Amino acid sequence: MTRRAALLGAWLCACGGGEHTSLDAATPDAGAHDARPEDATPLADSPSRLSDASLFADARPVDAGAPDAAPPDAAVPDAEPPDGAVPDGERVVVVFEGEVALDDMTPFTLAPPLGPEEALFLEARGAPDAVYQFTAVDDARGPRIGEPAGGAVSRTSANPETATALLPNTDAPFDAASALGGELRVQVRALGGGAGRVMLRALRVRRPAAALRVQVVVPSTAEFAGAADALVTFADALASRCTERFGVEVTVETTTLGPAAPTELFIESAAGDLGGFSTLAAALPEDLGPGLRLYLVDQIHDGVDRIGGLSGGLPAPASPGRGAAEVTAVRAKLLPDFPEAVADAGTHELGHALGLWHTTEPFGDRADPLEDTPTCPLVCDTNGDGALFARECGGRAEGEAPCRGTADNFMFWTLGGDWVATPGQRQVVRRHPAGTD
Repeated sequence: MTRRAALLGAWLCACGGGEHTSLDAATPDAGAHDARPEDATPLADSPSRLSDASLFADARPVDAGAPDAAPPDAAVPDAEPPDGAVPDGERVVVVFEGEVALDDMTPFTLAPPLGPEEALFLEARGAPDAVYQFTAVDDARGPRIGEPAGGAVSRTSANPETATALLPNTDAPFDAASALGGELRVQVRALGGGAGRVMLRALRVRRPAAALRVQVVVPSTAEFAGAADALVTFADALASRCTERFGVEVTVETTTLGPAAPTELFIESAAGDLGGFSTLAAALPEDLGPGLRLYLVDQIHDGVDRIGGLSGGLPAPASPGRGAAEVTAVRAKLLPDFPEAVADAGTHELGHALGLWHTTEPFGDRADPLEDTPTCPLVCDTNGDGALFARECGGRAEGEAPCRGTADNFMFWTLGGDWVATPGQRQVVRRHPAGTD
């Protein structure tokens, strides 16, 4: 299996006959892969992938007892800046908007520089059947995205139709002297090549969010669509889990789609084809309003792989509509029996949509840009297969250092841990423009 790729087509995944356990098996983290590809030239991150079996490692039927206990450090933090001074006016303001050429370094001015509670959100919308990424964001201090991520350097992903970037997406201490600002130069590329133009918008996010709306869309012909009680349980569990992990008040609404809406997502990541997200996006109602979109499907297909969850955008675009990168898909075939397990998967994927990466990628060679999230080193690969699973990375605080507890974050690349969140992760998700005051 190729470990380094030149284009989007090379993806990280745990391959092999035993690794692709059926969703219905509910085997602890076997076959789990929520992998993002290794960075290439340009950088190439793929949509989030969450495998079938690990979704339901801790699943239980609807009537099988009390819900999971809230994780430690689950209290919702104050959404205001520490000194209580909330800027007047709109939370999100446009600082640049215009059509730009791919591959060009486009300049614009961000003045004054970002303050300690502020963020810059970039999005560049192009063709629905193409894949785009911000490959450079520079100011007077140098590059602000790239690898290795960390400190003042953020990561960016490749998305269908719309490139996005949230800066900063780190938890580095604020230093006014090094704040992002002044004249910025940004570059967007189409992965796999191609010329053309995209519509670029730069948004200044002036204060952290206190609330977030999630719109769950359900195809009326899906296998689980008639499970009304389970859908209610799922929606309640999703709102509760997201509120605990994200540190904002999350409300969940459910919309049933018409009979023509697709019930499956098809992509071919090896060929760089993420067009299936556009198919799902086209089925969305035009009046969903602000917030994030979570599309429940019977199946997710990526070649021969069976995937449990995919986030079209990392992060999702700021402007609600019907774009491919706005769709977060979760396989919900077992929702009638395991609605809370499907809610766990939805929480993880919505974390990607709000700008969070895996705390540890499957081969242990990359991590998120946050200092306060645990990283599982490759030395924890006890079976020598080159991939790190929750059982090897000390899920539920088991095992020995340096592995113990490193799979207990809700953004670890497989499920199977205790699902805690960190202040740094909450800081990132509260910067996303989809949130509200």
